[in-house]
Amino acid sequence: MRSLQITLADLPMHNEENPNLSHPRHPIVVYSHLAYISLLAFVFLVWTEKTAGQTLYFLITIGLYTSSAAYHTWRPNRFLRFVDQTMISWFTIVIWMPFLYQEFWALPLFAGIATLTAMCKWYQWEPNYKAESMIFFTIGATSALMVIVLGLPVIGVGFHSMVGFWILVTIVLFIAKLVIYYFQFSLIRDVIESPELGHAVLWVPVTIFTTIVVLYPV
Repeated sequence: MRSLQITLADLPMHNEENPNLSHPRHPIVVYSHLAYISLLAFVFLVWTEKTAGQTLYFLITIGLYTSSAAYHTWRPNRFLRFVDQTMISWFTIVIWMPFLYQEFWALPLFAGIATLTAMCKWYQWEPNYKAESMIFFTIGATSALMVIVLGLPVIGVGFHSMVGFWILVTIVLFIAKLVIYYFQFSLIRDVIESPELGHAVLWVPVTIFTTIVVLYPV
């Protein structure tokens, strides 16, 4: 019994020295991501109309959480960092695609920006969390503006509607996540630090926005 208690107590602890599948680097992040990936797949298969915009959004969102789970499971090398950072960039870009994918310029613009961000991430050798936070903020602000100015009219609602309110909530929480990573906030050492706090906050706007994508197919 004592051994079981020790094992359960160690379960949420960070394992930076020798991470593996059974003892990931950030266990809470990894286990939460795996559950969320299953939920996203279920929602897509059961509740969406599987439009091109919805399909692209869900593929990239599931890819985002899959790459993040891998990144927080093992010690990050250059490849894991590249995939994780690229998927974050692609998710930040794809948020307007469910509403605007039918526009003739939407797919070429998305593909072009996605290619450029992937190339930039490939040649970025050293992590710089503060610089990355500012870059993601800039991309996110641009995408949010496209959703508000171009996307909401497509689904027939204004920024002052209830949908607009929830879009505003997602923007505020996305910024809160960036702030947590920028300042590396920590709550419980080696258990709930900036990765756990950041992803806990991020889960809320992703869920809200995904719900809007499901409820307003174009």
